[in-house]
Amino acid sequence: MTLLAHSFGPAIAALYAIRYPDHVDRMIFLGPIPPKKGKFFEEFGKALQSRVSDDSLKRANELQKTFATTNEVSKVCREYWSIMTPPRLAKGNPASVVKSDMCGGPDDAIRYGWTKTNPTTFNSLGDWDWTKQLARVKVPTLIIHGQEDAIPMSMVSEWVHALPDARIVRVANAAHFPHAEQPAIVFSDIETFLGGKWPADAATK
Repeated sequence: MTLLAHSFGPAIAALYAIRYPDHVDRMIFLGPIPPKKGKFFEEFGKALQSRVSDDSLKRANELQKTFATTNEVSKVCREYWSIMTPPRLAKGNPASVVKSDMCGGPDDAIRYGWTKTNPTTFNSLGDWDWTKQLARVKVPTLIIHGQEDAIPMSMVSEWVHALPDARIVRVANAAHFPHAEQPAIVFSDIETFLGGKWPADAATK
């Protein structure tokens, strides 16, 4: 089967492929976190915060703290992402390019995700480093990463070094949602890859 994942999702896909390498034919990672923790949170946080005004960042932090107690979960969620979606996009790309509704679920589910699932999931990874284990994953893997993503390109490029058969497409004028920001490029490359060939703009390092 083919595994396609975005953001934190590639971590789950990679761990599955490490454990069950014979179940996977190929993988596609969009805007992935790096395969090694290192200074990820520090670098990502610094880059993201530099794109948000002090007042907006303060408001976002206030909103984040209210998820556990507010009776207006959906409203809080939408205000939070109205602040924190733009810095996850390339400069000049409107938030409207992101079509997914990150606040569309039931209030209890949104609250649980913010207060339980997110922190528990990341804490469970500890000081992660899958680079050595990835050597056993031989399937072709296409990494697609926006050049303006707050997740550092240098860290994401470690996927290409760790996986035996991986290449990376560095998408201009795109950040954390390359498939939404530059769909013509991204989906064309994905179709080429699914057809058994490497996209022309996929680099080996």
